Amino acid sequence: MKKSIQILIYFLIFNSVFAVTRMGPPVSGLQKGQSNLSLEYSNGQTDIEIEGYGLKGTLEDIETDFISARIGIGMMDKSEIFFRFGAAQLENYDRNFGWGVGLKTTFSNSENLDWGSLFQINSTYASEVVNFGFYSFSDEVDLYEFQFAFGPSYHNQNLCLYGGPYMHLIQGNEDVDIMGSHLTFDLKQASEFGGYAGLLLEMDKNAAFNVEGQWTGDSHAIGIGFIFKFGKTSPDTTRKKRLEDEIIMTEKIDPNKKLLGYRVETDKYGSRIKRPVYEENQEK
Repeated sequence: MKKSIQILIYFLIFNSVFAVTRMGPPVSGLQKGQSNLSLEYSNGQTDIEIEGYGLKGTLEDIETDFISARIGIGMMDKSEIFFRFGAAQLENYDRNFGWGVGLKTTFSNSENLDWGSLFQINSTYASEVVNFGFYSFSDEVDLYEFQFAFGPSYHNQNLCLYGGPYMHLIQGNEDVDIMGSHLTFDLKQASEFGGYAGLLLEMDKNAAFNVEGQWTGDSHAIGIGFIFKFGKTSPDTTRKKRLEDEIIMTEKIDPNKKLLGYRVETDKYGSRIKRPVYEENQEK
């Protein structure tokens, strides 16, 4: 039996499927009525804790890559939902189907700095039959990955820099049939908390390139994405217009005039300006 367990652990180490997935900026990049398509690639290594039948151990440096397409839909001007479909591959094994869903929300806007959050769930299912000497293994993996990120996104012309803390959870099970026995093992991440940072470069108003890194105590990953945006921007929901609606500039007060109060005007650029009102015919 000990020999069988040793072979089983060897099998699990080299035949499991795990994913660490690109997130992107933690703020919404779409307005209501807009959508986008992201072509993504992620590669990383992570440690997975495995437990069952009195056995507990860690599968170290499990490497995987994940190719996917992500479709985003602008629900409101500050929120977007997205769906992911793709395939994960570990070492020399065939790619296996994966899917995901997530939500981005922007909490606050300023001229160059936005704050928001991202939550996404990714799932992978895989099955494999492997002959190892006199042993035959049937393996099924059902895995869920949860990621929650919060942080700022700094914009400067066509460049966006973002990052912050995030939480990464893995929950799943692995069912193995070996020598007429059916065994189920629980799987989870070795560490939960870490950080992420990325860069997004807008190549034009409807296309962008993104590169990102993620780290926890027992995992790291890098992801890239090409993002293509679709749908027209409503004239009154552009980023510039939304900021103009939220920002009121105050004109400098002339100390040589008698101030009566203020009035709010809109200039030719659409900016709302708080102008002082003076008593007429006052000398400077």
